[in-house]
Amino acid sequence: MDTQTVLYEVQDSIAKITLNLPEMRNPLTTQLTNELIAAIEAAGQDEHVKAIILTGNGPAFCADGNMNEFKENFTKSVPQLYWEGKESTRLFELGATICTPMIASVNGSALGGGCGLVAMCHLAIASDQAKFGTTELRLGLIPFVIMFCFDAGMV
Repeated sequence: MDTQTVLYEVQDSIAKITLNLPEMRNPLTTQLTNELIAAIEAAGQDEHVKAIILTGNGPAFCADGNMNEFKENFTKSVPQLYWEGKESTRLFELGATICTPMIASVNGSALGGGCGLVAMCHLAIASDQAKFGTTELRLGLIPFVIMFCFDAGMV
């Protein structure tokens, strides 16, 4: 698999997917999100893969979204934001649609969307360095994980 922001390897029937933007604390950029979706789907479709481990490179698991990309949303129309938001929920739906067990190996901060990644996994293992939070509240925003649950009819 040819990716730039996600590392993907399979060893002994276990797919290890690593978020790989450590200098930015592994934010859910558009590129990283798309590569992550592709990696999880590839692992889920590989009959030799018996488990998927999701982790982050560097000191953070995933520290939310990319604020620079987020700022661009202020210039978009409401319909455009709606459809882009619907598309971005595809990542978080994978936890309910992939039959292969997904394990979050949380090595540091899992904030905002990163907390959502942990929540979508079937099991989470956290180091003593792990921190969880829905930091969108500090910006006056509804946490994406909660918006997804309402949109999906889970709440």
